[in-house]
Amino acid sequence: KALGNIDKQKKNNKLKEEEIKKQISELEKQIKSVKPTVDNINKILENFGFRGFKLKPADDEKHYHIIRNDGSDAKKTLSEGERNFLVFLYFYHLIYGVDNPEENINQDKILVIDDPVSSLDSDVLFIVSTLIRGIIDKVRKNQDTVKQIFIFTHNAYFFKEVTFISSRESCYNKRHDTLYFIVRKKDNISSIEKYDTCPIKTSYQLLWDDIKKSEVDCISLQNSMRRIIEFYFKFLANLNENNLINQFNGIEKNIFKSLIAWINAGSHEIIDDFNVTISNEQIEIFKNVFKKIFEYTGHIEHYNMMMG
Repeated sequence: KALGNIDKQKKNNKLKEEEIKKQISELEKQIKSVKPTVDNINKILENFGFRGFKLKPADDEKHYHIIRNDGSDAKKTLSEGERNFLVFLYFYHLIYGVDNPEENINQDKILVIDDPVSSLDSDVLFIVSTLIRGIIDKVRKNQDTVKQIFIFTHNAYFFKEVTFISSRESCYNKRHDTLYFIVRKKDNISSIEKYDTCPIKTSYQLLWDDIKKSEVDCISLQNSMRRIIEFYFKFLANLNENNLINQFNGIEKNIFKSLIAWINAGSHEIIDDFNVTISNEQIEIFKNVFKKIFEYTGHIEHYNMMMG
């Protein structure tokens, strides 16, 4: 008899729940307009001190205008970075809203954000990173309709910003709710490596990680070596290539020229066949020349530290 009464209560409560959901849906249709989104976006821009543009609701409250601070129309004068920023802000608010009034605003979601910082300056990149990190914090605390987030990026600074947890906890600590992946492409085939803790220290460290790998694409290896040599010897130490070239002979001299010439050209292009053509068999020779550059310049300690 007791079980029968409980079953009856359950059925009644289920009916009440369905009725309340219908009422919520009807009320949501009345409040869904672009004005709250416009107000929230403008508030974000104001709080972060962004003065490039702001939004103004149209008369029908279903559309909005993009205006400059003087009230002039900004639609045709937005830069690529400003357009991308505005699209991200609208996407950010769509996470907690819907396009169609018939949709359920409280539905659970999986969020995928793919390199949102293209063409953004450092100030805007910081704003985007901060907003995404706010979503991540809510997901970690299970306080959100977003249940899982995938973030893809090529930008090391953006990666560093979104992976920051707190001043008390580092991303280098293992967490039960976070995983890191690096996607690499070799011979037109992508491979995915999984890490329990943050694998990226800096973009400079990432270049050294390429060199440490036993399996590495020869073009990628060349470019990583050149970028390391450019950064380290151009900004942190001195390198006299005229004195150094006499330390090498034969193919090693050609390899040295191919690595150093790139610094002087300031180019990110693949080196041409006139200098040297690298094959997979020559990778070890390249690595030896790269090491000798640090050895002959008296910076072998830095090489040993970065290579572990």
